[in-house]
Amino acid sequence: MDDNQPKRKAGRPKGSLGAVLADLTDQVTLEDFSFIRALVNGIEPDKAFRQYYGYRYFDASGNPTVPHGLSIAAHAKNLNALIMRSALLSGDDLVKLMARRIAELSFERTNAPRGGALRLTTDKTPLPSLDDWMQSEDIDRDFYTENDLLDQYKDYLQAFKEEHGITSNASGSDATQERALLEARIQAINLLQNRLASLPMPNQPVSTWIARAIAEKLVDLGVRTMGGLVQFISNQGRHWPRKIKGMGPVRAGRLLGWLDENQATLGSVITDGPQWLASAPLQRKIEPLMVAGRMYNGITALVPDANGAYVAPMSPGVPVARQGIAPLELMQVPPHLDGSFGLFRSSTPNHYGAKNDFEAIRIWLKTFLDADKLATFDAYRREIERFYLWCILEAQVPLSSVSLGHALGYQQFLKAIPPKYITTERVARHDLRWLPFRGQLDPKSQAYAIGVVGQFFRAAHVNGYLTGNPFDSVKSASALNRDLDTSRSLSKADLAWLKQALADHLRETPDGEATGVDDLSAALRRRVNLIFYLGLSTGLRLSELSGTSIANIQPAMVNGDEDERFWMLEVLGKGKKIRTVPISEKLRQMILAHHADVRKMLMAVGQEAHERLAQFEKRPPLICALRSPPGHDNIQIDNNAPMANDNLALGKVGLYRVIKAFFTGAAKPQIREIERKLQELLNRQKVARAKDDHDAGGQLQEQYQKLRRELAVWSRRSAMSTHWMRHTFAIGVLRDNPNDAGLKLAQQLLGHTSIATTQIYLKVDDTDKTRAVFNLKPFGH
Repeated sequence: MDDNQPKRKAGRPKGSLGAVLADLTDQVTLEDFSFIRALVNGIEPDKAFRQYYGYRYFDASGNPTVPHGLSIAAHAKNLNALIMRSALLSGDDLVKLMARRIAELSFERTNAPRGGALRLTTDKTPLPSLDDWMQSEDIDRDFYTENDLLDQYKDYLQAFKEEHGITSNASGSDATQERALLEARIQAINLLQNRLASLPMPNQPVSTWIARAIAEKLVDLGVRTMGGLVQFISNQGRHWPRKIKGMGPVRAGRLLGWLDENQATLGSVITDGPQWLASAPLQRKIEPLMVAGRMYNGITALVPDANGAYVAPMSPGVPVARQGIAPLELMQVPPHLDGSFGLFRSSTPNHYGAKNDFEAIRIWLKTFLDADKLATFDAYRREIERFYLWCILEAQVPLSSVSLGHALGYQQFLKAIPPKYITTERVARHDLRWLPFRGQLDPKSQAYAIGVVGQFFRAAHVNGYLTGNPFDSVKSASALNRDLDTSRSLSKADLAWLKQALADHLRETPDGEATGVDDLSAALRRRVNLIFYLGLSTGLRLSELSGTSIANIQPAMVNGDEDERFWMLEVLGKGKKIRTVPISEKLRQMILAHHADVRKMLMAVGQEAHERLAQFEKRPPLICALRSPPGHDNIQIDNNAPMANDNLALGKVGLYRVIKAFFTGAAKPQIREIERKLQELLNRQKVARAKDDHDAGGQLQEQYQKLRRELAVWSRRSAMSTHWMRHTFAIGVLRDNPNDAGLKLAQQLLGHTSIATTQIYLKVDDTDKTRAVFNLKPFGH
């Protein structure tokens, strides 16, 4: 491979280098004839090869290339031989004649700079003489007159010239003859392509054209033919590669490109269905459906159809309502299940003004939208939607007729959700493949679902729509353990280990003046250090670490005066509540050093990143992204890089991955070493048992148990993540301030709405309990 070709980009999936198409060594394809035609037309051989074989041969960056060790001259020669062999097997005289016409094509290497270049040449065949003709045809000279011989020889020469693409012309110029030769060869190639080229056909097995590894996976999915492959991609939509393990976007792009070039025989991939619509998989933004050209608070108002069933209004831009499993705003509700005459409907007017169950649901959800609680709306809509579907499709009862028996039935339903309600695909809500569940629910999620539905019934009861709440009597097994899991905090030993691990990690930063990759590596290490110091020193939530800016940071007021040893950070917490959190001057300097890294990298990019730099300076975040996301042209951040935030704030997902990767990476070497020692002890125990050496066996068992305890410690450290730092901060504040004032202080610092949530952290520390028991001496000793 050419040494000047770009090296493989970091992070590129290995699967992108895998073959997509089968190796067809015994067939002449459309690409082969296109390549030969390009050579005859004078296109540079290297360029022609890259153009027509780009789907088969590519470098580490995915760009078309000429494989190392492949000679284009030899490739063209082999193609000519294969074409001639196919022509002879065809038994068609015209095909044989055309094959001989292009069989004269060959290459010669010129003495151009850089080792020479390939040039197309022609093996010119000399015209046979009169004697050659007479000898080859076994002509008896005495049998013909001289004029007859000359006339027949002239006819033979004309046929010979036509057979070899040699056209006579009046002027006899070489240029004219070359043009005639070119036209004759192009004509021959076109005819041979029509007669000999192997084309992919819909009824052919996928293994004929698709690489074996991919073809086997397609067959496992039920895709056996090329026509079936086109249909499969059309039906699956824009995320079809996810169905084929190892396919990836790069290989998928090559396959789609090849299918597009062969759509004349295979048909086109249909890309205009809803499954091809783009969606934002990482956003939780609520996008209300349109109703008659206007927004209706995130949920569509249903209207009665001709049969009395409530459906979504039929207007441009609104997806069609449907029966069966459908999202809330697209459900077709049968009249006898719409709740107009529900068994537990109140006989008096209700505060909702609702006439049926759907209207009651819509108005209840609207209260969260009006309060600007979009996350709550999203979560509650999901749960009430699931329950309403269960009422209509499983229990076949109006929501307003649900009794305690039905409520218990839904609780059992959540413990074993039927597969028809579950999908792992992320699709738009109006997509026909949409399903309400993404998998089975764990006990806590089941309890949460019951709790949300219970809240709806409670609100419907309070507002006079229903006469009671059947879910008040439903007990959840996991309700007994719904306290915050505060055990997920770092002990003193954990903190000592983490401090050393961070110091070792930071020590790996290159010394001296570093540039390029070294600069980025050093900046990433300093950022890791900053993230952990921030998390453990402030107790900020993941969303707060990502969304907080230092634009409004102010010196702390201590005893009535500004004290620049501490600074107050303004944080926007849950429910859009603002609180201030103190940070030390040392931590502030770490943030500023991190920002200096960001400025240095953006300024190195220059004008291409000036917009990013302006947004960063306008609202500098606590923690910044330092490189562009995978798939961007350059690892450096520029104006066109698709970043999570305009001001370069590192997103929640990015933050979580950095923290999780550090914990896992720092603990993994110890885990592997302990696992190795455990296996060694097991082997020694087997030997001891074989020798009936009970003393040695007992000692080995004791060592084994000790190592198991060590393994549990390191496995726990490997499992640590973002919220562990917040828990550690909370417990530290309460331990240093063991009184009611400390509890109130912790509540303010953590941003808890209820002090009851903060009190949970008091349960985790066993210091007072152990001291009390230790000091208790019932027998006076």
